[in-house]
Amino acid sequence: MKYKGISITKRKDGRYTARPYHNGKRYSIYGRTQIECYEKLKQFFKNKPAKKEVSKSITLYEWLDKWYTTYKVGKLKPTSLYQIKVCINKHIKLNIEDRPLNKLTSIDVDVALSKIESSRMKKYTYDCWCESLRIAYRNKLIKENLSDLIIPIHHTRIKGTALTLQQRQIFLEKVGQIKYGKIFLFQYYSGCRPQGARNLKWTDIKEDTIFINETKSKNGQRWIPLFAKLNELLKSIPRTSERVFPISETTIKVQFEELKKLCGFEFTQKSLRHTFATICAENGINENTIAKWLGHGNPSTTKKYYIDVLTDFEKEQAYKINIIFNAKFDPHFDPHFLEKNKK
Repeated sequence: MKYKGISITKRKDGRYTARPYHNGKRYSIYGRTQIECYEKLKQFFKNKPAKKEVSKSITLYEWLDKWYTTYKVGKLKPTSLYQIKVCINKHIKLNIEDRPLNKLTSIDVDVALSKIESSRMKKYTYDCWCESLRIAYRNKLIKENLSDLIIPIHHTRIKGTALTLQQRQIFLEKVGQIKYGKIFLFQYYSGCRPQGARNLKWTDIKEDTIFINETKSKNGQRWIPLFAKLNELLKSIPRTSERVFPISETTIKVQFEELKKLCGFEFTQKSLRHTFATICAENGINENTIAKWLGHGNPSTTKKYYIDVLTDFEKEQAYKINIIFNAKFDPHFDPHFLEKNKK
């Protein structure tokens, strides 16, 4: 006896059996009689297990978007989210083709990272790769933790450079010659980041303090003194908007390029922040106070990356020492030699 081509046979123990094959799996059906086994076989095909759908592996791009929305959105500040988006869209998706996530290899990631020129951006992107792959492994989307196999990326932060005494003088002379130069003066006199200047509102300015609103770190939002030069500068700006400097970021970049051409030397907006820190240190301001004004949680960061203490002064002293050493070997050494040769 058969049903749908499946034979019903008698076993040695007296029972009857049928062995249908479905969805790549062999099933065994038993009955005490041939009719019973036949009826069970009919019931099997009537209620046969649903065909398994071949699951489609999530792709790399799909996972990165899912990782971003699930594990980052709502947990990080807008600036941090923007940085991650830049890493995903400009330094991952543009450097590696989409593919099933479970087909990705550590070599694929190493090659993609090698295409990024900026050391700092390469490190940011490397961190995004590692965290997203660790979570993918934890969720069993990939068989091994590729973040352990990727070649580690390290970034050494470059110490910033303050303007020299001569450059400061040139800057202060030329900054007034461009239309929106006052935003750069504000950075110079306050030590704030470009973002802090762009975000400044008139309501942030109190009788003797200014609220600086920056989101780079937890100490970015802070109060600094309303220094005399800042007060003088702010009084010269007409109140035409809620913001003190209602200028687009693009316009600021264009204006800064114009300022650099006028000055005749290379520097960045960050140089103005470094210069503020250096001026403070040159004039004996306490390191903890400088760190607080700059929005640093650790004063060692201020000292290590932001202060070029007495750079020009030290050069002047070295010049004097050279004169002294030469003069002391002169049998006709004049103790008033330095005053006579002072520039």
